[in-house]
Amino acid sequence: MTGSCEPGGSPRVTRKTAPPFSAPPGPLPTSPLRFALHFVRAFRWWYLAIFCLEIGAAASGIMTPYAIGRIISSVTGATDGENVGLAAAASTGLSRPLLLFVAFSVAELVLARISGACRLYVAPLQRTAVTRALFDHLSRHSHRYLSSNFAGSLASR
Repeated sequence: MTGSCEPGGSPRVTRKTAPPFSAPPGPLPTSPLRFALHFVRAFRWWYLAIFCLEIGAAASGIMTPYAIGRIISSVTGATDGENVGLAAAASTGLSRPLLLFVAFSVAELVLARISGACRLYVAPLQRTAVTRALFDHLSRHSHRYLSSNFAGSLASR
């Protein structure tokens, strides 16, 4: 516990707590897959959000050629063999396919950027959680146990 003094003059006692995202309590799993899932479980909502954002960005990227096809269909369908120009095509419904194209392009960009920002936020948190959990696990063992059982294996990793 640490003490601090508020502007009013009364001391305030605060507690040092665990980081906002830490590993689930309990012993560490022994297999690599279970070890990874142990820490993914702590950040499951972040990973679900990243997954959904990436799916949305991919779907928007896949739908962009569809919007381009609608633009081409609008332009070629409006002329019907006549050379009336782009103004006639715009008056006959080119604005919706253009808006569709812009919407898909912007959605792809925005969703991909938000997903990247989430990954940039979660990666250091998860790295810290893994490092703390491994340090706590190794700190529970005595020096004699570590020196006799893991003499070269810890240094080689």
